[in-house]
Amino acid sequence: MGSSYLDDMVRETVPQLRLGGAGKIYHVGSTQFAFFAPRGLSIEPFCEQMQSWLDARASYGQARLITTTTVGIAPFTVGQTEGLDLLRNMHSAAHDALAAERCVRVFSSQHDAILQRRFWLVTEFGAALASDDELHLVFQPKVSLLDGACVGVEALLRWNHPTAGAISPGEFMPVIETTSLARATTEWVLRAALRQMVAWRLDGLALQVAVNVSAVNLEEPDFCDRVLMELQHHGLAPSCLVIELTESALMRNPKVAQATLERLGRAGVQLAIDDFGTGYSSLSYLQSLPANVVKIDQSFMRNLVQDERCRALVGTMIKLSHDLGHKVVAEGVETVEVEDFLRLAGCDEIQGYLHARPLAPAVLVEWLAARQP
Repeated sequence: MGSSYLDDMVRETVPQLRLGGAGKIYHVGSTQFAFFAPRGLSIEPFCEQMQSWLDARASYGQARLITTTTVGIAPFTVGQTEGLDLLRNMHSAAHDALAAERCVRVFSSQHDAILQRRFWLVTEFGAALASDDELHLVFQPKVSLLDGACVGVEALLRWNHPTAGAISPGEFMPVIETTSLARATTEWVLRAALRQMVAWRLDGLALQVAVNVSAVNLEEPDFCDRVLMELQHHGLAPSCLVIELTESALMRNPKVAQATLERLGRAGVQLAIDDFGTGYSSLSYLQSLPANVVKIDQSFMRNLVQDERCRALVGTMIKLSHDLGHKVVAEGVETVEVEDFLRLAGCDEIQGYLHARPLAPAVLVEWLAARQP
């Protein structure tokens, strides 16, 4: 609509703010205004006042149809709070208000600490990718329920920060996957996993290795070419690699995901749907995916022995997956009772602490040697 349209909306907003009780108004961003609440006014009445203003504003003006207005409130002490910190706190609270039920949010130091931590993780992880000793892979075995043999491993990324120590992948991976580092992270993991496969093969150990990729990777136009090129560079057959993807990743952009997976599948790369049962994929889409493996999420294993409905659900998922031509792997298996149920239900393989935690490459070799007859 052009810059003049935005200017008109901005000019329309200032008189509305004055009607809402604001005094002197500061234009601090293209669509952002700031003002001081009256002295002596406590937080809760002021929140109610601003909410009433938002409710009234929703009934008039052109901006209400195409914009979302939020209010961020930041308490401060004169002479103790830096001006730029106050602006940042207000902006943070106004942004947080987008997720609030009523679009008004008071600045939270606890939530701000979370955001600061996320920023720190991204910054430090970028340095870790360039480092030689911060990142490494561990491998968790997949065990056949038919004969107890190890039929493959899943590669899992670990980060040991030089000052903060070990940082959980459950904390840093969800953050990294939302940034431009997602591509470089997958490349690092893929290359490290393939190098390890080559090293094992030189020692006479042929293991299929699974690597997790994110939704962002599926949308990269050259992702399939890069995977196949890395396999060729390391002299490995495509069938020795399993690409694992979550249901939610598959559903983010189904058409692009399916095209990418079909190319990988035709080349011989094995494909697995990770965390099955916790995402949002439709059965009609599931039947058309070129997947080889379905991995039942570990959350279903926790109450499997005690919960009859959970057992019925897991049994149904196993049968459904088999009917669609998929092999089934259960994750998070920690007890013999759960293993026995899965075996009777027809599950093909299991992963979990019952047999092994994620292991360093040398420890995995020792673990395999100890299982030989």
